[in-house]
Amino acid sequence: MQPSSIEEDREFMARMSAQAEGVLRKVRDAQLRLQEITGAGEAADGLVRAVAGPTGHIIDLTVSARCMRLDRSTVAAAIRDALRAAQLDARRQAQQIIGDLETHAAGFQQPLDASFVAERAERVLEDLG
Repeated sequence: MQPSSIEEDREFMARMSAQAEGVLRKVRDAQLRLQEITGAGEAADGLVRAVAGPTGHIIDLTVSARCMRLDRSTVAAAIRDALRAAQLDARRQAQQIIGDLETHAAGFQQPLDASFVAERAERVLEDLG
């Protein structure tokens, strides 16, 4: 005996519910991971080091005393480069987390739409007739 449309629909909805719960768990995990991102960057052979947070804001900047022996424009460029590298690293990490989330969600069932409902109604009518 073939399962009825109602049984198939229940199974379908159960699968969708389980998938939705899985995606929501992944979203919550991604949110936590995004909040914990710290990007690192350095310049001038490590004399300047920077750390950026998840939104690109600067958390820390360390300039070695040896860096002060360099001319002002070289120090400024090294600071800029270290900051930019830290921000890019934070962005790369965020993009990886989002990419992983998108990959996981890509397998999610398509939402219920009018064609799905119409198909199910036709099947019910066929089962009755």
